[in-house]
Amino acid sequence: MAPLLQTSQPWVEKYRPKQVKDVAHQDEVVRVLTNTLETANCPHMLFYGPPGTGKTTTALAIAHQLFGPELYKSRVLELNASDDRGINVVRTKIKDFAAVAVGSGRQGGYPCPPYKIIILDEADSMTEDAQASMLAFVDYL
Repeated sequence: MAPLLQTSQPWVEKYRPKQVKDVAHQDEVVRVLTNTLETANCPHMLFYGPPGTGKTTTALAIAHQLFGPELYKSRVLELNASDDRGINVVRTKIKDFAAVAVGSGRQGGYPCPPYKIIILDEADSMTEDAQASMLAFVDYL
């Protein structure tokens, strides 16, 4: 008998929704985001609420639905601002990631709009200088 292979993936990652429609207990949010994804014309978004309500999960599901598995890594940057919180992160990781232009057009059944997504989890933990740099960077865009 072949041995069972154990994966070391946490349960919450294994069952994390990959599509917005699979996000639980957020019916109104799911409805609005589903309508938004149909056009692939997503505005800047700010998700807020208490811990554990699905903010990051929802943002990741949006990204997966827009770009699919092939383009996801090149189009999505996820940073936990409580770890990556200094001004050098904005000056290097974020600006370098955003500097590379991307094309548009459907690929593999995914809309693949001509933009990238940066997820700043716990952005309130960023240093004051990093937040100011981020604001200046967004204004530049």
